[in-house]
Amino acid sequence: NTDLAGNYTITITAKDSKGLTTIKKVIVIVKEKPEIKKEVKNEAPVITAKENLTLEVGQKFDTSMLNVKVSDKEDKKLDVKYEGKVNTDLAGNYTITITAKDSKGLTTIKKVIVIVKEKPEIKKEVKNEAPIITAKNLTIKQGDRFKYSMLNAQAKDREGKDISNYIVYSGKVNISKEGEYPIVLTVKDSKGSTNSMTVKVIVESINKLMLQKILDDKTSNVKVHKDEHEAIESYDVFSKGVTPPSDDDYTILNLAGYTIPVTPYKPGMGWYDANKVLNGAGDDYLCSGATSANMLNWWMDQNADYINRYLKLHGENSTCINKEFGISQNATISNFRKNPDDLFRYITKCFGNAEKKGIHPRNTMFWFLSGHDLNYRLPENKIDDRGGFFQDVFDDFSIIGQIGCSYFPDLNYCLLDNLHKNKGIGISYDTPFGSSHIVSLWGAKFDKNGNLLGVFVTDSNDGETLIDSKSGNTYGMIYMNVVKEVNTGKARLTNKVTPKGNIGAPVIDLYTLDTGKSIWENYFKSINSKK
Repeated sequence: NTDLAGNYTITITAKDSKGLTTIKKVIVIVKEKPEIKKEVKNEAPVITAKENLTLEVGQKFDTSMLNVKVSDKEDKKLDVKYEGKVNTDLAGNYTITITAKDSKGLTTIKKVIVIVKEKPEIKKEVKNEAPIITAKNLTIKQGDRFKYSMLNAQAKDREGKDISNYIVYSGKVNISKEGEYPIVLTVKDSKGSTNSMTVKVIVESINKLMLQKILDDKTSNVKVHKDEHEAIESYDVFSKGVTPPSDDDYTILNLAGYTIPVTPYKPGMGWYDANKVLNGAGDDYLCSGATSANMLNWWMDQNADYINRYLKLHGENSTCINKEFGISQNATISNFRKNPDDLFRYITKCFGNAEKKGIHPRNTMFWFLSGHDLNYRLPENKIDDRGGFFQDVFDDFSIIGQIGCSYFPDLNYCLLDNLHKNKGIGISYDTPFGSSHIVSLWGAKFDKNGNLLGVFVTDSNDGETLIDSKSGNTYGMIYMNVVKEVNTGKARLTNKVTPKGNIGAPVIDLYTLDTGKSIWENYFKSINSKK
């Protein structure tokens, strides 16, 4: 029975003329038919839209008025485009073509007609007309608060009565994301006549706004990169006073999948690269001391005029502190300005150790300026007279900052902000060895919208690392990409960019040093008032 699955026995018997017989049994197996899976076919997107939208001459048209909805059973990522124009100044029928394409290329096209009619003649006996709404587009910064009331919309009926309180708003604004957001305003008067208008809320990127401030500042230190068509690709924003390396100065190293643009150190270019001596010098864990020295050397360049006035008033001996401290004969501002490397050597002399103890960069810079002991916190006034080169000028932390910037958006904005404010910068990050590290940051690369791409740094750990054996040049300034880790949103410094952004050093903090211009000015004013 082939209609029913099962095993069936067929018996075969053969007998010859003498009556000898042979019997053989065979099994016939009837199986169920295999289930035939229905083939799932990719279906084209479905477009629905308002048919024959009718407008009057002079009425504004926006594609949102078509109430277009696009759906696809298999695909959520759809490419939707509109073609066609509607001239609401001229009566007529206008075709808008809506095209929706799914990820597999299936396309649906729908055409809708927008009818623009002449305004009907207004009969004198008809008194009631549509109310009038007035409002303007609004521009806000990313992250700012938004309320409908900020549109300052006004509405009046044709008799001149204020009906602004009856305006109904529709549309949402994502203040976290830059873009243009349409808001529809609708009002109805007491006789049932309605009117609508659409305005845009434009959310501008805070990074783009801050970059524009930098570009508008004629004193900014910016290097522009353009493509072969002279279109701007990116901006390198450096600290003021820094002469950045040229593109030809860089050697592009490719080491085990890491791409490292690096250039040797050149004295007198406004950026510094203090390096550890190691080998028992006690500076193994003084990366913060090296970064502080670099920032302070840059700071002294920026304040050259003020420092000259200060030395003229007080004489060089006032900054030659603790003459019995070994190298104190070189611990003068004048010597540090002539021999920048001596500053880190002096910091190492003061705080170097074999116990793997580091020092805090903020405290180190404050010690240098004011003489405050690294191991004590204000308001406790504990003096270490090996520091304090400008102790009568700077007596608090107001020009020294520390900013948590582990998340990419925070780092992006803080770098733009502090470069715009002309501050010396150090950046710290976690290492794979369970400790943190800090390097000097001299500039950063941004795209034309102010989005952070990378940073230019000098590292105290690479003083003996050769760029190439032929030249004998060692590492100076290094370019590192800054990526946003997909899973966490945190920033990483890396020379190996991956889709997930999970390779590289996680950023911790920015350390900043302001030039202190206003404090200098107030100091000299107070000196002059005492004369």
